[in-house]
Amino acid sequence: MTLTPLVGNWWGRWQTEPDERLNGNRAWQNANKISHLDLPKCVKVARMREFFVGKKILSITLGLLAMSLMSACQFTSSQPRYIMTDNHSNLAETYTKLAWEYLQIGRIDDAKRQLDLAIKANARHAPAHRILAQVYQATGEPKHAQLAKSHYQQALSLDNKDMQTHYDYGVYLTAQQDYLSALTHFEQAAGEIGFDGRLAAIENIAYIRNILWESQPTDVNLDLAISAFSRAIKAGSLNADLLSRALYLNMQKDKYTQNNPK
Repeated sequence: MTLTPLVGNWWGRWQTEPDERLNGNRAWQNANKISHLDLPKCVKVARMREFFVGKKILSITLGLLAMSLMSACQFTSSQPRYIMTDNHSNLAETYTKLAWEYLQIGRIDDAKRQLDLAIKANARHAPAHRILAQVYQATGEPKHAQLAKSHYQQALSLDNKDMQTHYDYGVYLTAQQDYLSALTHFEQAAGEIGFDGRLAAIENIAYIRNILWESQPTDVNLDLAISAFSRAIKAGSLNADLLSRALYLNMQKDKYTQNNPK
């Protein structure tokens, strides 16, 4: 699993189109408003969404997954059409992986069908619910937003220690402009040493803190934003926009101190 290092111009606004949410490309646009379905400029999806799945690679991958499905289905002469119960967990995992491959290339309907099979095989397979939530997000339709939320919550209820689910749910909540809730889940991911998306989660926390300060420019929110950006820099962020924004916030702090001497 790799991180997505690309961050667009801080002074603009960015939003991710439904098809671009699948392959990791981002459209950075100078817009005054961000709709509830578009991801704010702060969010960088810490998954392999920038990985290009070519036709040949995809066919090989799907072929291997199909072989895995066949091996997971053990038959007996008396019950040739039934799957052995002991293999349900493996089947759910295989269907989920296949769904993820479909999602990467925008085949949302195929991904949904595979996830339905995964959940039918094992309704307690948390990754299936997480990927299904992303499928609903990928449609870009408001009516699917609540379904996405429901499956993220279901995934966390089954496995609250899955940092990828915390991260992805933070992305969803940020898209819904539920920034405080998003911070809670990004903090979970940011606190897990070894998680691939840890640095991205820390950076997202900083950007959200800046959004909160911009919406309510109090001294407390400014201090929280400065602290969050400093944390990201200490964690190893080399993003130029983040560094310039940290400098700007510190300049604002100096100006505030000069205008409000104690």
